[in-house]
Amino acid sequence: ISDLNSGRVVIAGTDGELEDSANLTFDGSTLSVSGNISVGGTLTYEDVTNVDSIGIVTAQSGDTKIRFPAADTFTVETAGSERLRTTSAGKVLVGFTTERSNFYNTNTINPKVQIEGTNYSDSALSITSNGASNNRDPYSILLLSRSRGTDFASNTVVADNDVLGAVDFQGNDGTQFVSAAAIEAIVDGAPGADDMPGALTFLTTVDGASTPTEKLRITSDGKVGIGLTNPEFKVTVYDA
Repeated sequence: ISDLNSGRVVIAGTDGELEDSANLTFDGSTLSVSGNISVGGTLTYEDVTNVDSIGIVTAQSGDTKIRFPAADTFTVETAGSERLRTTSAGKVLVGFTTERSNFYNTNTINPKVQIEGTNYSDSALSITSNGASNNRDPYSILLLSRSRGTDFASNTVVADNDVLGAVDFQGNDGTQFVSAAAIEAIVDGAPGADDMPGALTFLTTVDGASTPTEKLRITSDGKVGIGLTNPEFKVTVYDA
């Protein structure tokens, strides 16, 4: 064997003789491989101190990567830019790297999935269904549901006036996000087996306030109340 000073690693050749590999070198601290690595078992990285240095290239261009930039953090990059991040708290971030927790003018609401961008396309969420079996099936669904159970996969009946789901519109006041308006779906009566009476309420925030209040309600029997929650007629308007 010649050229032993180059740092090449000695391996067994096909005829049983020792050979040095031009694609495998070791300088005393770093093992360098020029080519592919095949792992038949588990590849474990033990150096959590230098976890920032981990990077797994998954595309030939070298611009698509799966990384572990911090302890218990997982990121995906394409075209050399980060696209998705799962944080140590289990939050999924799309388009940005630091999770937000300043919604509802508090720091207690920290959504599990957050999408953030600087234009319509980067800040949009699309759900599309394709098919023509009939005029209702299939169609796209955004499902907001609630059970009164305290465990995952529980089935515990809800109660009258329970809020089942909401769409909340918030604006930033320079420090935090504050609710300006909301649409809520609530239980409107006593629910039972295959029986779920519901109402839609529309809320807005008045000038000088930070919490929206109900302005209009559509009840389970189709009555509309403006300024009150229990309309007597098909359309009832109450001005306090």
